[in-house]
Amino acid sequence: MNIVLTHQVEASEKSAAFIENEFSDEKLRRDHNLAMICMDVQDLAKELVDIFANAGAQVSRWQYSAGTTQPDDDDHNWDALYRRIAIVFEKEAKLIKTVESFGHSVGGKAEFMAAWQELRGIVCFSIGSVRTGMDQIARGEVRSLAEIERELLNLPQH
Repeated sequence: MNIVLTHQVEASEKSAAFIENEFSDEKLRRDHNLAMICMDVQDLAKELVDIFANAGAQVSRWQYSAGTTQPDDDDHNWDALYRRIAIVFEKEAKLIKTVESFGHSVGGKAEFMAAWQELRGIVCFSIGSVRTGMDQIARGEVRSLAEIERELLNLPQH
């Protein structure tokens, strides 16, 4: 796994925690401090989008170098990293809402929201369920989407 990426995620985790603490501080009532924190929230949003893009590029290189779509031990490491990133994205989304509640806007919000949506799609499945699915595909145990739809809607087979 990429050392730089791991350190970037750690730094983002620390930044999100620090910014959360700053919001609870009484001094934020002063406009200058609030504006500075809002800029920090904006910077973190952009940094998280970059980290997510970097992680995707690193995963693509890892998959290409592995030469297979079969999972290996590294998949657990990537899964854990994506889940860590998802936690920071969740915190940042709350921070963005807080900033907006103070009447400020956050530049790069659209890109952040798009990346967050994609990230949620990645972490919505456990690595175990992905492995199970890949094993089923390797054994030829696949069903068409029409079969799955009929099963979900409880329709008769054709």
